[in-house]
Amino acid sequence: GGLQGYAYATEVPEGHQRLSFAWLSKREPRMLETDIEIPAEVHDLNEKPVFIKGYMYPTRIREGLSEFVLVKDNGDCCFGKQPKLSDMIVVHMQNGQTVNFREAQLVSVAGTFKIAGVHQAGDIMGLYTIDGTHFR
Repeated sequence: GGLQGYAYATEVPEGHQRLSFAWLSKREPRMLETDIEIPAEVHDLNEKPVFIKGYMYPTRIREGLSEFVLVKDNGDCCFGKQPKLSDMIVVHMQNGQTVNFREAQLVSVAGTFKIAGVHQAGDIMGLYTIDGTHFR
């Protein structure tokens, strides 16, 4: 237990704020007639350094990914269809970094959180992005 507590306490890179999909899911954006309303607590994270854990959404490419979608879980709820906007974040690795796909394995990402507006990322649409600087 002590080792797990230490790992949890030291896994967030210095200067980053821990973020979770559970917290984000409770602050789901509202669809208005011509716009999307982002909750104030989420908007406060825009352009701030964050750390979050999630699962990599599967794509055809498995190695050398400079961009991928991080999702809340790897359950049947979102694989094979469009996840809820609050249950996914498009990660753009920075400085030429690439990562390999990890199936059914929890991964950690740190970087700058951005509210990017609705945009296409592979086969799905996204609202939030992270300019990733750390991956584990």
